[in-house]
Amino acid sequence: MLKMKLSKKSIRMIIVDAQIGFAEEKTQSGQKCELSCPEGKLKCKNISQLIGRLGEELEMISVTQDSHNLGHIGLGYSWYDSSKSDLVHPPAFTEVVEYGKPWARLYEEKTSREYVEKLGSKRMKLTIWPPHCLKGTEQELLQEDVQKSLTEWEEVSSKSCNLLKKGMSNNLEEYSPFCAYGQDRESRFNFTFANEVIGEDLEPSYLLVTGFALSHCVAATVRDLVWFRQFKGLDEALELIVLTDCTSVVNGCQELADDLIAEVEPLGVKFLTSAQFLDLVKDQLVVEEEKEVIELEKEVIELEEEKEVIDLTED
Repeated sequence: MLKMKLSKKSIRMIIVDAQIGFAEEKTQSGQKCELSCPEGKLKCKNISQLIGRLGEELEMISVTQDSHNLGHIGLGYSWYDSSKSDLVHPPAFTEVVEYGKPWARLYEEKTSREYVEKLGSKRMKLTIWPPHCLKGTEQELLQEDVQKSLTEWEEVSSKSCNLLKKGMSNNLEEYSPFCAYGQDRESRFNFTFANEVIGEDLEPSYLLVTGFALSHCVAATVRDLVWFRQFKGLDEALELIVLTDCTSVVNGCQELADDLIAEVEPLGVKFLTSAQFLDLVKDQLVVEEEKEVIELEKEVIELEEEKEVIDLTED
């Protein structure tokens, strides 16, 4: 891992759901990943390479993991068609617009009805996803390249990644790690995790956003970060950058990613490749190897001076 030294803005990174369930087509045991994103494995390699390129001068890496029970509100197992006598679950990608017409929940009916109605009041819909990232399964694990680079970064930096699991509540959809889908930010925002992601010192910094998927979880994360930046008065200090070669979309959902870009680019969010970001900060980065050469030269000079003193003493 190449070590870099940053002379101006600090660099922080958030990796959203870079898990086997989104990045790989199949698990090692051969299970198909129904929500595999296009070029997911390549995007993870790009994340891994960037972590290696920046090295210990990444001030902090925050990581989220999607983690569901089979009975999660966003999965079809807990829903049924109330118009039929037989138990029929909704197919993947069904949108629940109005509770009980026809889709109803097998349990937590009152809570589920209220949630769907709240989403509807905000012109939002509950999507039923295929089973993915279930607790204790291979799909829940971080993708191999990402996991390896995080371990190496922890060894080099003597820091620990900031990890948060989301999707643990059976009755809320959580695309963003900061605020559940459809909830009010003012009262339900995870300020603790947000402060950990951007840093308590509020110094000028870049926050690199990576992971899956730009159409959904990354999109919700970016929108929440934009809100939080404005809430904290950090529009100038915190530069949000989505790395386009380190993210992908859910199949068929590119339009949602395009909507995000159109919405947040005017608010100052940049969409760059990792190469473009490195070019942006190249004047701030000094290769640590060059510094080591300078330090070695100083040590040689000091040793020569000590030798001269010893020679004079002996004379």
